[in-house]
Amino acid sequence: MTVHVYAGPTLPVGDVLDAVPEAIVHPPVRHGDLWLLDPRREDTVLIIDGVLRDAEPVRHKEILDVLGRGTRVMGAAGLGALRAAELGPYGMRGVGHVFSMYRGGALDADDEVAVEYPPCGFPALTLALVNLRWALVQAVARRLIPEDQAAPVLHAARQLHYTRRNWAALLHRAELTCARTGEAARTLRRFTAEHPRLADLQREDALLALEQTRAEHAPDAAGPARAALTPRTCPMERERGAHRPAVPTRRVPIVSERDVLGFQQVYDPDFPARYRRYALERITWGVPAGADRDPVRVALSAVGAAPETAGTPETTAAPETTAAHLPQETWDYWLTPREQREDGARHGLVRLLVRSFRVEPGVGTFHGVPVELRGGESAWAAGASAVAAADLLNEHVARSGTHRVPDRVPAAVVRRHLADVWKCGDSAELLAAARDRGFVSLAEAEQTARRFLALHGVRATQGRP
Repeated sequence: MTVHVYAGPTLPVGDVLDAVPEAIVHPPVRHGDLWLLDPRREDTVLIIDGVLRDAEPVRHKEILDVLGRGTRVMGAAGLGALRAAELGPYGMRGVGHVFSMYRGGALDADDEVAVEYPPCGFPALTLALVNLRWALVQAVARRLIPEDQAAPVLHAARQLHYTRRNWAALLHRAELTCARTGEAARTLRRFTAEHPRLADLQREDALLALEQTRAEHAPDAAGPARAALTPRTCPMERERGAHRPAVPTRRVPIVSERDVLGFQQVYDPDFPARYRRYALERITWGVPAGADRDPVRVALSAVGAAPETAGTPETTAAPETTAAHLPQETWDYWLTPREQREDGARHGLVRLLVRSFRVEPGVGTFHGVPVELRGGESAWAAGASAVAAADLLNEHVARSGTHRVPDRVPAAVVRRHLADVWKCGDSAELLAAARDRGFVSLAEAEQTARRFLALHGVRATQGRP
């Protein structure tokens, strides 16, 4: 079992490793980090800290995705406690007082656990509001601060943005309230300096969570999230692929798996053949094929259309019979006029099956980056280099004028480029070629190709600023 810990301002790396020596410690979690992780079922992911401002915070669907794979996910102290309270019904396990306060409704704001911290991640440069709450409770219980001054001190702290919530600003704000509140704030500062462990609730919660990751554990009562609660939607799978590096050993510049696959979809002349095999193999999963594993024959059998001489069951009709039952609108939607004239029923049905294939109803043609769709290792490495070169060139071009960035290139220019690459004569053939390469639509193909226009010398100056 591997324990992955995301920590920063709450605990330094040394304290994490003292508690769990075998842990892999990561910086505060951010959007995409969990998709980079790819944990196993027996692993544990503990989220203590996460970014909230300088980058996108980790999204709920990323955590749900890890839960759906059977991995235990825990949260405590900081952003982890907040996410655990939100995702507890789906299997995320929360630990500690901060989590309990969020779950019970005593806390309801992100800035309760938000702090500023240096690039190295530790220590926090500002005060966590939840720690101030806890310190006030401790000081009042010891009769160091009058009970009626706890709320005014807390109110003064809440008036400060979390990036400015330090002792100097808090003491100034408290003094402006009244003399007694100012004195209470100064007392609180002395108390936290003399008793740092009593005043740092987040640290205690984090240590408790680390202790629990070491213990042998039975399945959580909530259990892992059911697959139905973590649907593998097309946007989520594309985001996952966009965060996984295409070449793990080469991280700068970062090129994702999805980036390279998109490059191959557009420019690899062998990609349509790979995609055709991929789609037909998935269409035929679970279909008895006997000794004949020809995917085309099995696919036609799956839809009740196979040559009558193939020894298929009596319920299987010839392709011509099956084709005759399809309305003309279906043929017009999936096949070009030339294909309808020149293709026989067998070839036409196979084209229709491949182009209409979806991994799940209503989503994309594939999830993630299937290994069957990747080219050879040399082609994959070359694609990664091409994507990196395209991004650098786009940055250079963008500096010469905003109208030249890829997103501002007219759609007609992009379509002409695709028509040249794919050897297409009209819009119907262009759409068919996009579908043969695994794109759901021509618009999706255009958006993918935009990134590589400058690399291929396509002039973008027709765009309007």
